[in-house]
This record gives sequence, C-alpha cells and structure tokens, in this order.
Amino acid sequence: MKPRRQRPIDSVTLGDIRQLGCRDLLIYCEAAYCHHRATLNADWLPDDTVIRSARPRMVCTACGLIGDSDVRMDLSPHTGGGGMGAAHSLP
Repeated sequence: MKPRRQRPIDSVTLGDIRQLGCRDLLIYCEAAYCHHRATLNADWLPDDTVIRSARPRMVCTACGLIGDSDVRMDLSPHTGGGGMGAAHSLP
C-alpha cells in the first residue's frame, strides 16, 4: 500500500475541499461577546487559497470585528444541515 501524503491542517486549500464536494466556508466570529456565525460561498477564490489564510480578511456582520474569526469548510449540504446567513470579507 502506498503511504498517504500528509500535510498540516493549516495548509488545507480550497482546491482540497472542493475535491470533497464542499463549496462554502463557515465563518465563526471569535469575539467574546458576539460568536456570530455565517456561511460564505468561496467559488470566487482560487483553488490554491489556504483556508486559514482567509481569517485576517473576515469582517463580522454582527459586531464589525475584523480578523478574529474561525474559518472551516461547510459540510452541512452533505449532512442535511442548512446554511447560516451571509459573511463578508475585505477586498
């Protein structure tokens, strides 16, 4: 059996998650008083974008906090869950 190539979780790219059928990201505001969450469609970003690199660009639409977020792939379409609204990022 050929050994699997393993990479640190911090280097997972949008191309990697698109191969799994995921097209959206879940964004969680990490402000102690907010904890807002939203879904962001990532189709406009290139495949080589590292998911964790999107963190500093995220802006919470509830409290306005910039760059303190947790970014994850959205598996809800594959598990029967639903989306959670919209998120915005700085250009």
